[in-house]
Order: sequence, then structure tokens, then C-alpha cells
Amino acid sequence: MSVVKPLLMLLVMCVAACDGGGHGFDPSSVTCTDTSIAAVIRLDFFSLEPKGYALFVGDGEPVTVAEAVAIAEAAPADDYAGNDYEAVDGNPADGDVAVLLDDPGDFGGQAIVDLRTGTLVFKAGVVWGGEGEIHVPETWVPPDGLEHLSSSAPEPATLDVIKEPCLWWEDEACYSHVENTMKETPCTTGEDALAVVRHSRLAHEIAACGDYRAVAVFWARAVGGVDFDTAEWIVVLTGMAFEEAR
Repeated sequence: MSVVKPLLMLLVMCVAACDGGGHGFDPSSVTCTDTSIAAVIRLDFFSLEPKGYALFVGDGEPVTVAEAVAIAEAAPADDYAGNDYEAVDGNPADGDVAVLLDDPGDFGGQAIVDLRTGTLVFKAGVVWGGEGEIHVPETWVPPDGLEHLSSSAPEPATLDVIKEPCLWWEDEACYSHVENTMKETPCTTGEDALAVVRHSRLAHEIAACGDYRAVAVFWARAVGGVDFDTAEWIVVLTGMAFEEAR
């Protein structure tokens, strides 16, 4: 049985307070399109506070996972953020995206490709004992644009949580970090991150246009011990776009 963490409860309370008096969301206010959308949202690992988001809207040719690997490797990065990618363990089966990893010996990276359109929606470096940077998206919309609502969007048709073992190691590593640093916030999960995202107007608008899928990926900027303090959850929602997102 999952336990709702106190931090998550506080975030939900904050979300409700920011919703202009708690007005409900009207799905009929959304004009849907027949175009694909992939929304990428960054959240701080411990606080779960959104750090920004980006939208990828448009159609393209579907690609295979092998083709997604080539797309990720071709994208430039200035911190050696991966040129030898492969699909991670637990990659979403028959999903909308491919989650890829270049295992960081000294330098590596993570990437996410929309298999429906062949679009690279996330690429970031992972540096051994250092700090990787995000290269795709190049720019992020400030988190205020997510517009938190008191209501929660419908659950996604699927949720895949990816914690690549070479980056995450094991749950005990996070628990030990919290204990050793006397942090007041607990370790979080991909489910926790999605719960926060589902309170955004963006999630409501995507859900209003039909079934959508979600992937929550743990991204560690540094490995060799994992630096949980700089880690993030990268949540990707895939579905059909609404008119305002075009």
C-alpha cells in the first residue's frame, strides 16, 4: 500500500491555494486537434517543485527504438552527453516514447524520443563525479505557466517509472542520503511526481483531448555516488494536442 508523503500532501494543499479560489476545470473549454503533443516537465527530486516545462507539438513519421537511438546520438551536446545509447531496462512496452541511456563511465547521458514523431524531447548529460547539463529542450517555459489547479486530471492510460540502476543504484542509497544529511524531506517516487503534474492545467488540457500516457524518468546529473540533491524527475505526457498549444 502506498503511503502519501507529508511533502506531497503539502504540495497538493499549495496547489489548491493557488487555484484562484478552487474553481473547477471545464474540459469543454478545450479545443482539441488531431496533432500529437509531448509535454516534458522538470521537477526537483526532493521538493517536487516544477522547474519548467516544454511542449513538442507536431506530426512526423513513426520511428523504431533503433532509429530513436540514432536520433539521440546525432543531437549535439557539449558535455559528452551520450553517443552510445541503448534502450533502458523497463523501457515502456508499446509506449509512445523510448527512454535511452549512454551508461556513464566518465561521461554519459539520458535521452527520450517520441516514437510517434521521431522527435527528441529530452537529452541531458550524466557526468561521473561531476554535473551534467540539459541540452534538449534548449529553452523551458517558466513553471508558473503550468497553472496549478485544485482538481487532479484523470489518470493516464499508462504510467512507466524509469529508475535506471546505474543512476539510481537502489532505494537504500536514497534513504541513506536522507539520513546522513539529516534532510527533512523524504525520497520521492515517479508516482509522486506525476501526482503533482496532474494538478496542472496543462495535464487537464491534454487529458481533455483523450487518453494520454505518462513516463517519469529519474535523471541524475552526477553519478559515482548519485547526487540526489541535484537530481530531477522528468515527466513526459503524450497524447493529442489542444489548440492553444499549437
